[in-house]
Amino acid sequence: MGLESTAEIIRYIITCLISYSSYALLLIDVVLVLACLMGRKVELRKRAFIVVLIGLGAYIIVQLTFYLIAEHESKHCFMSKKELDIFIWLAENAGWMFTVLLVLVFSLTVYKKKKFFRTVETFLCAFLLAQYWSEIMLYFYTYLFGLDIETASVSISLGICMEGFIFQLINLTITVALFIALYYGMYKKGRFLKIDGKYVIILVAWEIVLYIVPMLPFLAVFDGEENQQRAIQGILAVFILILGVFIPVILIMMVTRKYFMEKNIQQEKYMNAQLDYIRQYKISQNETRAFRHDIINNLQLMDMLMNEGKTAEAKEHLEAMLGEVKALSPKNITGDEMLDCIVSMKTEKMQELGIKYYADGVIDGGLNMKPTDICSVFANAFDNAIEACARLPKSAPKRIDFNIKRTDKFYNMRLSNSSINEADADTLFDNDSHYTSKDDENIHGFGTKNMKHALEKYGGMLKAKTERGRFVLTIVIPRD
Repeated sequence: MGLESTAEIIRYIITCLISYSSYALLLIDVVLVLACLMGRKVELRKRAFIVVLIGLGAYIIVQLTFYLIAEHESKHCFMSKKELDIFIWLAENAGWMFTVLLVLVFSLTVYKKKKFFRTVETFLCAFLLAQYWSEIMLYFYTYLFGLDIETASVSISLGICMEGFIFQLINLTITVALFIALYYGMYKKGRFLKIDGKYVIILVAWEIVLYIVPMLPFLAVFDGEENQQRAIQGILAVFILILGVFIPVILIMMVTRKYFMEKNIQQEKYMNAQLDYIRQYKISQNETRAFRHDIINNLQLMDMLMNEGKTAEAKEHLEAMLGEVKALSPKNITGDEMLDCIVSMKTEKMQELGIKYYADGVIDGGLNMKPTDICSVFANAFDNAIEACARLPKSAPKRIDFNIKRTDKFYNMRLSNSSINEADADTLFDNDSHYTSKDDENIHGFGTKNMKHALEKYGGMLKAKTERGRFVLTIVIPRD
């Protein structure tokens, strides 16, 4: 075997290695997209990567075997026509057979629930994305070098030519960059989102447009170099308009909409808390007026009993009056009017769900925060605690504790609740994390971004931990 043949084999092996590595990484990227952006539950551990490496090694060995057999057949013609047909069929279809096997084994490794459905979903997504990406790269290569589709396709599909090698290298670079962004930028840091279905449809529609439009100049309708040039100019003009005008406008609209949605949610919680406070205030005022109406008669009755020497009856009547006075006293006193309102609203919900509530400590002089920020922090905190308790089995004890302690410079508030699992507090309350999926078992992640943002305005901080089957949230706020 000459040096040229050896160089070709080495280049072929490297090209196959890069090609299959690109697809393997694309498969992992698909799983990461499903986990980080679509809310799928994925466990991407070491054994999943081992599966990919084993598949990669097997694929290289098989492809090299096919290449060497083909080289030997071209020189010695040792196979019959039927054997040659079978060999060609196997060589042409080995790639997708390995791909199906890899997707199957890999999916069964990373998914713990709905394995069959998730495997089918992953295979379809990976297949469609691979097809889409290869076509996009083909159009890129075609437009960049001014070739026709057939010439460009042949040029980049030959594994032993430099064009094919460069093409596969670009593919690998992009898939590696996408993997780094998804795995290290989102998955490892617990940054999970759940994209709304309508945005997925918009994205798919946009990808279909990008898949179809670049091929238009090469249709028979635009036969001839001049017609193709005009079609390309028309496509470029439309895309410049879209990229220069419509895309920035859409991005601005999306950011603005998200901002106002968050503001509206905070305002709605604040208004609900205020309305509940007003409702409770009216009830207490009516009760106070009714008690005031009867107080004179009750005092006169006690005076009469005392004059008649009926001390025991007078004492019994006094105890009944004290009970009524206690009932009229506020049940939730924290020292801050807005916080009192929130706690009163949430304790009613706790009673409905059979959750025991205990509180200890007060704030002297109230919190030095805007009412909307107090609502954003504590309404979310209590909501998360209540929802966590609601997820417990009916027979499990449900309890929420709220403790307030003061130092010379800080209020240290500790909200703890019963928890069904040992939640990953470091992930849920990481400074860069904002998990918003309500389907996730770690229910405490919801709303933490707004809570942290509100506390940061005043130099406050938020900490979370788990201890002995309880989830503990600590809120620290400066007193000045």
